[in-house]
Order: sequence, then structure tokens, then C-alpha cells
Amino acid sequence: MGLIQNKNHEEKLRIVVGDSDKMFRVYDYDQEKKSIVIVKEKQNCHGDAVKMVNVDHRDLIVTGCRDGTGKVWNKNDFKYRGKIVGHIDQIVSSSFQTGNQGIFLTASWDLHVNIYNMNNLPIVPETSI
Repeated sequence: MGLIQNKNHEEKLRIVVGDSDKMFRVYDYDQEKKSIVIVKEKQNCHGDAVKMVNVDHRDLIVTGCRDGTGKVWNKNDFKYRGKIVGHIDQIVSSSFQTGNQGIFLTASWDLHVNIYNMNNLPIVPETSI
């Protein structure tokens, strides 16, 4: 799960969650009204369950899948930005490195931690995902 806070610090938060149905969903949480409303469903964004979601402080969402792949999305319009490859088991964690633009790490049940540079990710057309 990840949180997206509005830049102008309004009373609204965006909550991003992954699910076993191959999707991630984005919800708006209005703190004043104490209500949650779904605003986006990214259907079939992975080939298996989405086990991990992480939101970076700039403009990225990283999702990790049970099949060992990950994907990067724009957190403003939820468009696909790139594919993470290199793990052979599910991705269970990721971390963005502050101060290093575009550098992030992923950890997997394959007992490896991989380092990626957003500028070097393979951009695979979403239709072939």
C-alpha cells in the first residue's frame, strides 16, 4: 500500500493498493468527510497477484508481482512507464533512494535485492504486457 498526499496539503489523500486479482486500485480518502471513494482501477496490470505497491515522493508508483516482475507507473495519470525484470520470485518490497534521482531497490523472495535506475528501465508497450 502507498499514500499520495496532495501537494497543496488538502484534506484528501490517495491510497494505492495491490490485489490478488492482478490489479492495483487508487482510492481518495477525504479526512474531513471520513469517506473513501475509488478513483482508478488498473485492470490486468500484472500477470499474477500484485504483492507490493510503493509510491515515491516525486511522481512514481512501483508495483511488484507474484511472478517476479514489477512495473513503474506515473502517480499523476497512472500511465505505464516501464518494466522491472531480474527477479525469479515475487517482489515483496521496494525503496526509493532520496537524493538519487530515479534510483530504487526491490527485494524478492528469491533472496536478492536489485538496484534499478528509472532512466534505464525497458519501456515495453503496455499492449504486450
